[in-house]
Amino acid sequence: MSSPIFGQAGGPNLFRMETFRGIVKDEGISITKEEVNGVNLLRVSAANPSRPDAAVYFSVMKLIPGEKYTYMISAEPHTKFTSAHFIRSDVGNIVWPGSVLIDGISVTQFTVPDSVSNVTLAFAFQNAQTGDFILIKDVGLFQGFVPASSLQFKSNEGLQPALQKIENLFEIIAVIVSIIVVVLIILMEKRIPDQSHSVK
Repeated sequence: MSSPIFGQAGGPNLFRMETFRGIVKDEGISITKEEVNGVNLLRVSAANPSRPDAAVYFSVMKLIPGEKYTYMISAEPHTKFTSAHFIRSDVGNIVWPGSVLIDGISVTQFTVPDSVSNVTLAFAFQNAQTGDFILIKDVGLFQGFVPASSLQFKSNEGLQPALQKIENLFEIIAVIVSIIVVVLIILMEKRIPDQSHSVK
């Protein structure tokens, strides 16, 4: 997924993902959407990792060479393993390892090298084992060095557009069935005669 060059200092979250289909992941890593307490999250699982530092690559973004940026991931690690921010380019890694993902918002600040414009935002497991997983709440990229409070979980920024979209066929079918059931119940209630005025 490519984006235009971002030149606004500070400002909104520059990262936006409409669908999870654009995510690239190493072999043995699975991605699913999971609802926890009414909140949609991205579950990243090491089902059968092909390598201990298996990575998930969110997006390729066109940034400004020499400019400073802040990369954030809001997550809930659910097993005892370590994973960290990973930022790379066509000419090599810019950040590895970056900040460790925590229960909350982890922040990595970096400067785009002068010879680089296309940057890949990712995170990677460290010594991943089968069964390890992490729940991702949101992802943010901001121009300049900004605090974690800049990640506001807005519906049109970060992972939220993809998290709120119904992509799975079974989810679509479930919604359609639910609507049909409600309509049938309403029709049946209208067809049941009012017994309170019947003559004995």
